[in-house]
Amino acid sequence: MSSISIPEEYGLKKGREYSDQQLAFLDALCAPENEGNVRRAMDAAGYSRTTRPYVVMSSLRDEIVERTQLMMALHAPKATQKLLSILDDPTSLGAKNLLAATKEILDRAGVIKQERLEIKGAGADGANNGAMFILPPKLVNPQRDDDDDDANYANDSAAE
Repeated sequence: MSSISIPEEYGLKKGREYSDQQLAFLDALCAPENEGNVRRAMDAAGYSRTTRPYVVMSSLRDEIVERTQLMMALHAPKATQKLLSILDDPTSLGAKNLLAATKEILDRAGVIKQERLEIKGAGADGANNGAMFILPPKLVNPQRDDDDDDANYANDSAAE
């Protein structure tokens, strides 16, 4: 379980009024003891058992997304440490699953691997000096009718 907590005011929209119950729900949803379980968070916030989760979730959708993104970012360093531990012991039990999980967390937190594309061209003298040759745009001949070619091919085939 995680010991990282989200500040209570994080992700709240300025100018919007929240009920104490909504604020308690947001805190409980991100609390480690509830593990993101919506019904447990609703119970902890004091919602009735007859209240449908989608009613609460739809009214706080943006705030939930903001807090979820923050949780991913806060756990990115931990995921990085786990990823580096695989380097020390790549044969450890569950290393493949741990690698997949850390990759997902880092990708979702915005820590992505950099891909670079390098284009090198050979110059006229064969030296690799990075020069490029740019072709003019292709001209289209509007008078050419491709259907005539098909008709001539059909006539040629029939003549044989």
